[in-house]
Amino acid sequence: LVLSFDKKNAIVELKIVYRKRTNEQNSYIHVLFGLYAINFGYTLEEAKHLIKSKCHLLHYEKKSEIFVRSTASLDVLEMTNFIEWFRNHSSQEGLYLPTPEEYKTNQLYIDEQIRSCNEYL
Repeated sequence: LVLSFDKKNAIVELKIVYRKRTNEQNSYIHVLFGLYAINFGYTLEEAKHLIKSKCHLLHYEKKSEIFVRSTASLDVLEMTNFIEWFRNHSSQEGLYLPTPEEYKTNQLYIDEQIRSCNEYL
């Protein structure tokens, strides 16, 4: 929503700005990338690249070329939508990724699972 007021070549805009992704979202998405990488035999960077390149929510076009946004640029709502897309996509590929609540409940086990595969990530 952008409201503009023009007076003597001055413009005042009022717009809604969503805050950037939360630290919790950032930590959680990295856990999901780690689990995905372990399950499908990718490095962490390969998994990130693959998932982000498949997700239409992160694509933008410039000069007839398609680019992929960094998750660092996402706001809270965009990150929530990306996480939901990622979990659904992963499920379609045969891997269930835990919800944030399931991760919190099983955090020690999941973190250890990722840590034990760290040399491959």
